This record gives sequence, structure tokens and C-alpha cells, in this order.
Amino acid sequence: MQPRHWTRILALLAVLAVGVCLSLYLVTRSRDGSQTPSRLRIGCITILSGEVATYGKETKQGVDLAIEEANQSGMLGNRKIEVVYEDDQIDARIGTQAINKLISVDKVPVIIGAFSSRVTLAIAPIAERNKVVLISASATADAIKDAGDYIFRTVPPNHVQGTSAARFALDRLKKKSVAVFYVNDEYGVSLAAEFRKAFEASGGKVLFYEAFAPSQKDFRSAIEKIKQASPEFVYFPGQAGETGLILKQARELGLTVPFIGGDGSYSPDLIKIAGNAAEGSYYTLMALGYGVSDDLIQDFEKRFKAKYGEAPTVYASYAYDTAKIVAKVLSESAYNADDIKKHLYQVKGYKGVTGITSFDQYGEVDKDFYVYQVRGGKFELCREK
Repeated sequence: MQPRHWTRILALLAVLAVGVCLSLYLVTRSRDGSQTPSRLRIGCITILSGEVATYGKETKQGVDLAIEEANQSGMLGNRKIEVVYEDDQIDARIGTQAINKLISVDKVPVIIGAFSSRVTLAIAPIAERNKVVLISASATADAIKDAGDYIFRTVPPNHVQGTSAARFALDRLKKKSVAVFYVNDEYGVSLAAEFRKAFEASGGKVLFYEAFAPSQKDFRSAIEKIKQASPEFVYFPGQAGETGLILKQARELGLTVPFIGGDGSYSPDLIKIAGNAAEGSYYTLMALGYGVSDDLIQDFEKRFKAKYGEAPTVYASYAYDTAKIVAKVLSESAYNADDIKKHLYQVKGYKGVTGITSFDQYGEVDKDFYVYQVRGGKFELCREK
């Protein structure tokens, strides 16, 4: 045989060897014997640009740290999790495009997100129809409970949050009359309704009840109406960009009563927008698992600060726990949505930095809301709820 033929044969053998090695690298065996890729790709839909991009930054920080730790721990054997991020800009239309891309192009079996209730409710039917697991670390609208069998969340719903705000106003602040001014989307509508129901059931009076549009900028007309109603405080669930402007314009127009908002306002952006007008305002929000997970919280905060140079926010913490739960399930299940879903429903008593997570038959959890107050330009936890 001529030398050049030997050269071609050797080259062909080399290509085949590389192909075999690559195949062995990309494919391993899962616990049930089926073939599983060694790169476990998952999705994450959050807010990475726009006025409230800080929410997405915090989500990404928590997810990245959790996945980095999971990959380094060896819990997945020789497999690694890879996160594909998509920006929804807190826009349902863009969120729909994002989930369709993750499902059809990236072929992910599980997606963390979305951040907001608005986008989560828009994309949940797509996840359900395509049998892809969707798990949110922050969406609180009550309707998410019935969004489908593949839909989960690690945060409590708005009816718990609305009731918590009403009890705080009545019991701690001793206020009996309120103006309710809420963002006109599923998040704000459900939160305002639950607050009103709880507040009136305990003898409180609602003197003003009106919605504002998402991303609205001018609230002066409504603020003047609120002043005329003379409430003892204002309940104003919305996003930070909106509620920051409401606080600023309210103070400019001489409305000085206390304001109580929801978890959507918990962002440094609110304080940047409102400035001194944010001082003294209150917000209901999830908290870490104080009294339950103190040792985990302390270690987590050290690792987070070492990686990012700042303390973790509540949203970063919930994103971290959510990603850790997803990693745990991936270490136990086959790499497909049905098996991932089955193992998620089996998560009971998971102890993380946000406390104990147990999913019920609806993919819901039983956790509390706490109250934070802006003091000295920072959100501080009121230890007594």
C-alpha cells in the first residue's frame, strides 16, 4: 500500500477516535439507564435590561452562585449544569418569545422564572402545553397556583402577602382607614383585593380604591384625590419604578401619611427614584429563614460577599435556593421534564437559606411574608411581622 493511503487511513482513524471521545464526553448514563447529556442545560427568564434590571441582576447572582457550587460539589457526577439566560424586560410579549426560544432552540426541560407575576402568567400556558417545568423564585400572584401541573414557585402567594400588610397596618401601626392605589396587572389586582378583604374584615375602612397603569409616570391627579379622601395611610403595591415616583410626587404635593407597598417595590431603584421621600415607608416581602436556617444564612452571606462584593438581597437568596433545589432534583432524576416534575413534587422539608421548602399538590409552598422599612436609605427588616 502506498504511503499516502496509510496517511489517509491514519487520518480517518484519528477523526473516528475524536468522535468516539466526544460522544463519551457528551453522553453519560442516568440512574434509570437512559442516555443523559453531560451538559445539563436549563433556562432562566428574568429582567436583565430596562428600568428594573436590578431584579434580574439579583436573580442572576443567586442562580449563578448556586449552580457554580452544585457543579463544583460533585453531586451531579461528571455532569455539569449550564444556564441559558433570557431577558424578558418585564414584558409579557418578550417573555413569550424568550420561553419559545428556550423550548424550541435550547431544548431545556426546566426553566427558572419569570421574575414577575405578569410574565410568569403569560408564559405558564406555554410551559404547560409543551410539558416543560417552570419554577419561579419571585412571582406571587394568586392565579399562579392554578397555572398548571408543570408550574412551581418557591415563594408564598399574594393572599398571604395582602393579609400580612393588613395585619401590620391594623395591629402595629394602629391605622383604621386607607387609600389603596395599585398597579393594574395580575400582581397588583390580586394583592390589592386580598389586602382590602383582610383590612375590611377586621374593621378597617377603604376610602379610595384605584388602579394605575404599568410604567405610568405621572400620579399627581390620583394623589390629589387621595389627599381629599384623608386616609391614615396609603397601600400601593406596584413595581419600584412606579412606586418610587408615587412617593416622590406624594411628598411634593404634601401627602405625608405612611405608605405600605409590596414585594415588587423592594429594590434599590425605589430609593434612587424617591430619594428622601422613601424614608419611613414600609414593604411586605419574603425573608430569609431566620430562626430556622441561621447557620446556612451566615455561610451563604459569606460566600455571596466573597463572589460579588456585596450582601445578598432577598431576591438573590430566593433565586439561590430555587437553583439549588433544581440542581438537587437534576442529581436525582432523568434529564427530562416529566421526571424533573415528579421529583419536584417529592421535595419536602428542604432546608435552605430561605427556610423550609415543601411543594404541595399545586407546586406551592407555605412560607411567610415579613415587613421591611426604609431607614437611612436602606431596607431594614422589622423583626416582628
